[in-house]
Amino acid sequence: MPVSSPTWHRRDSAGLPVPPQEPESPRKLLLPGVSRDALLARGLSPPGTRRSCPLAAAQRLLVGAPQDVELTNGTRTGAVYACPLTGSTSDCQRLDIELKSEPDKAIIDGMWLGVTVASQRQPAGRVLACAHRYTRVLWSGSEDQRRMVGRCFVRGNDLRLDLGDEWQTYHHEMCNANTDTDESGMCQMGASAGFTANIIYFGAPGAYNWQGTNYMLQREMWDLHDFSYPNEKNGNTYIGGGGRGGLGGGFRGDFGDGC
Repeated sequence: MPVSSPTWHRRDSAGLPVPPQEPESPRKLLLPGVSRDALLARGLSPPGTRRSCPLAAAQRLLVGAPQDVELTNGTRTGAVYACPLTGSTSDCQRLDIELKSEPDKAIIDGMWLGVTVASQRQPAGRVLACAHRYTRVLWSGSEDQRRMVGRCFVRGNDLRLDLGDEWQTYHHEMCNANTDTDESGMCQMGASAGFTANIIYFGAPGAYNWQGTNYMLQREMWDLHDFSYPNEKNGNTYIGGGGRGGLGGGFRGDFGDGC
């Protein structure tokens, strides 16, 4: 039996038929083309994110939306949400990160917060969100110099800042903005990142003329140890740009998948 062709009533200026457009979905979008409920149902990440991660405290997903708008200052900083596994579009909780817009000191517009998200996946654990395009602004007289060093943030499973938790109050800016591309001045830290029970690690693919590196902070009781992959002058190898939490090119051992 032959299949009938669709009937298109609209025509363009050249007289050619125009297919009907799909009606717009009324659902709230985290990013263009991705609705939150579809994201949760399929366990997928929106475009521009590295992953979405389950949280241990409840049946929720930690979701990055790196082109979302910051509510207080209107800049497109990106955002991170924890969303329960429901069909509702209004029950997501936003990660508690307040950033002051000071363009003479740092550029947060377009920093892509949520490009990497991670969870320790334990009830008393923490969550991590990174913005690899966070840019420091340096001044030499009246001339500004910009350093895209990246930045990451740690919060509790409730997505709020606990000032008594050193994991959360540590600055988590590992790259030196006072250097140039031959060092870590354009490192883009946070392109990948993740947790273990006592380790937090970050990938920085822009360090050392795009050789890249990984930074690892290990906490043992009151001691903090930091490690990084050295500069071996192998430019354009992009260590820390992805893989298993960004550690495949820098550290040995199984550190999990970053969630």
